[in-house]
Amino acid sequence: MMTGSGDLSVIEPSDEQKRAAAIFKLNHGTPKDVGNGTRLDRVVAVGVGVQYRFTMMELTSDNTDAADFHDFIYETARSQICSHPQLVGFFDSKAGFVEYMINDRNGAFLTEIRFDKSDCQ
Repeated sequence: MMTGSGDLSVIEPSDEQKRAAAIFKLNHGTPKDVGNGTRLDRVVAVGVGVQYRFTMMELTSDNTDAADFHDFIYETARSQICSHPQLVGFFDSKAGFVEYMINDRNGAFLTEIRFDKSDCQ
């Protein structure tokens, strides 16, 4: 979008460009420890959404109750996303959803959780 008057114009980045820039920044230094035995492996654009890929460094799928783990992660992540104004605004301006894909320390799938604006209402 171009705005301005006279000879001066400003080109504002699109929502897609803003999302790409945010993802680029989030991926700086990945994989990286984000605490509590969790490693952020990378962040990727998926359609109109953003997917965070994590590894739980102290868990294996063999010793983890999948349903309990999913419920715990869902409530923890929903609380964080929905109480953070910048993340809630992310749904409006940059993404239709935020998704967490979580693997165990061996790369085996543990759970996948998707949030959209309705999860925070």
